[in-house]
Amino acid sequence: AAKISNPQSQAKVLAILTLASVSLHATVTILKQKASKAQLKAMPVITARVDFNKQIAPLIDREFARSQIAAAGYYPDRVMAAAGL
Repeated sequence: AAKISNPQSQAKVLAILTLASVSLHATVTILKQKASKAQLKAMPVITARVDFNKQIAPLIDREFARSQIAAAGYYPDRVMAAAGL
């Protein structure tokens, strides 16, 4: 697993991933609206199954997350506990 410890780099990576995710979602939504019913029925339904605890949680920089939560005016321990971290 890759770890980015520089907060500025983390913010850049997060912005890029967010932009890519939103762009893909918008593209799929537009294409889905343009597709005919026959085309939609021809496509198998595929869902992404990601195990949060195994694939995402280990990549989270918890100290950076705590600092950002505190900077936003929330209680880091409560938010992290509610998120299962």
